[in-house]
Amino acid sequence: MNDGPLYVVSVLERLEDGRLAWRGLLSTRDEEEAKALHASLIADEDVKARIEVVEQGKR
Repeated sequence: MNDGPLYVVSVLERLEDGRLAWRGLLSTRDEEEAKALHASLIADEDVKARIEVVEQGKR
């Protein structure tokens, strides 16, 4: 089993019924990979993205 936190990159999307919801795009233990994807997503000003850090055993 891998040690260390899990990084989950998500984007905020509007659903067909008008509600907003977070959709996960990537789950990785590689912090740099998560940061790179997040940076590329937020380069578009219309995109809302986040990185969640999930500690092992707490998800």
